[in-house]
Amino acid sequence: MVSIDDGLAAFSQAHAKYSLSGNIGTASISISWPHNVPSSSELFDFYSKNPTDIKIETGFTPRQIFNIEKLVKGQIGYLWSVTASGNAINPSWPKEYVVFMDSAGGNPVVAVVDQESTPVYAAYDAIEPFKISDSLGDFLLALSKLIAIVYGEFNVFDIGDDDGLSDVFISRLEEELLPILGQENFERFINYFYG
Repeated sequence: MVSIDDGLAAFSQAHAKYSLSGNIGTASISISWPHNVPSSSELFDFYSKNPTDIKIETGFTPRQIFNIEKLVKGQIGYLWSVTASGNAINPSWPKEYVVFMDSAGGNPVVAVVDQESTPVYAAYDAIEPFKISDSLGDFLLALSKLIAIVYGEFNVFDIGDDDGLSDVFISRLEEELLPILGQENFERFINYFYG
């Protein structure tokens, strides 16, 4: 399992090397955590690097990492519903699930903050999430490797054609991500991003 520090370092390097949109700092900053969003030390460490407006192209559907200011809004529809008066009601997912990444049309990525190392789950819309990584550190490292392959080796949108994903692309993902995630998480990770 990769530490959050190692995962953050890899993600920061990939972000800089491939000139992704938005920013992520290399030094920790003081942050004010939203009072109604649960946290873990790993998720707090991630946000102490101030990820801002980061959009990641996957070759298919881009994913956006929520800014800390948008974390509360990012939970709406997943962790709770909000009434017209602004009150949170009817939790639909466990309160320990924090959506921190999403596509424009759903597909949340969730940090499970009440478990050791902060496992990462994903889902299609508001269905039951499935695990894609045993820790936030592993997820950030795997995401960094994905970015390096998509941006560095396949020029973002050349990962496949009308017949599906390139066999070479899938082989590269397996070579780089399988040792980090393990077989089951790897399969679910790939299914989430490319299924």
